[in-house]
Amino acid sequence: MKKLEQFKDDIYTCVRTRCGFCTQECPTYRDGLIESFASRGKMMQAKGLLEGEIKLSQELAESVFFCAMCGWCEAKCALHNVDIFKALRETLVEAGFTMPGNDLVAKNIIEKGDPLGSGRQTKIEGEVTLYLGCSYRDRPTDTERIVKVLTKLGIKPRIVEETCCANALYNTGYAKEFEKAKENFMKVYGPYINDTIITVCPSCTLTLREYYKLPKVVHASELIRELLPNAQIKKTGSKVTYHDPCHLGRGERMFDQPRDIIKALGYELVEMRLNREFSQCCGGGGGLQATATDTVKETAKRRIREAMDTGADYITTICPTCESTLFRAALACSREEKEKGTGRKIKSKDIWQLLEEALEV
Repeated sequence: MKKLEQFKDDIYTCVRTRCGFCTQECPTYRDGLIESFASRGKMMQAKGLLEGEIKLSQELAESVFFCAMCGWCEAKCALHNVDIFKALRETLVEAGFTMPGNDLVAKNIIEKGDPLGSGRQTKIEGEVTLYLGCSYRDRPTDTERIVKVLTKLGIKPRIVEETCCANALYNTGYAKEFEKAKENFMKVYGPYINDTIITVCPSCTLTLREYYKLPKVVHASELIRELLPNAQIKKTGSKVTYHDPCHLGRGERMFDQPRDIIKALGYELVEMRLNREFSQCCGGGGGLQATATDTVKETAKRRIREAMDTGADYITTICPTCESTLFRAALACSREEKEKGTGRKIKSKDIWQLLEEALEV
């Protein structure tokens, strides 16, 4: 249990205090109201492992991996919760207790450089390196939109051969596989790692900045906010609410850039009850997409209902994972509300779509 030993003080502090702040809006705890689904329960499991009261098992793995790794609990706490969950996952993976969905993702990343295993590549000649990341590489329409928007704003993006940043491996405890994927990344992307790299996926941004320590990684929202004042914009009066992606908000502390973009495009920005530091996760992180699809759907629907409460016409975000989960949830919730006869509805559009319309590209 060496990986857990370094967090012993945090683990025992949590078990002694048992404040329960972590349970209040935890996406997985809300799914079943079971103690082990929340941070506090996982801390008790960690204590049990340290003291030999419980053993590593598949049953424990199913509980530990039932977590979005969204950082909500850490935002409400002074302890290093997410690092502890990662250590728990690494310990289980090393002992051979894994989830089949995560195993497949790991295999695809190592063998194909893509969690879905498609191996799709997009290459464009340009001046500034744009790292699409796996999600956008597998969505050519979105890739085309991103390139058009950046070009309209005066950036000439260059897209070269890519391989996955392996954030999914990092968060699901596949430590050895993550190091292998990192080696693959450095080999494939080596000629560009000292260049300015524009990222569009929050998970890629976090990984390249914090885990790879690349020197010049810039999230697209930072550039766009600077360039919009000089652009011709077709403004709209629609009302929008913004969903903070966990890795961009809590992870990289980028709360204002996307909001400033939305307001610069002429939208009325209204906030959901849970926003910024305490934004609710869409449910799509931490490996849940591969292991607990029903939980992802219900978590996203809860977020959509919160967006509906604002009276906004659209919910928007700037994360490919959040966008896809919220898009499906918005359709489902709007359909349910229609059946109830409430008339409540909301559409999901990511910020790239808002930019495309406002810049008329």
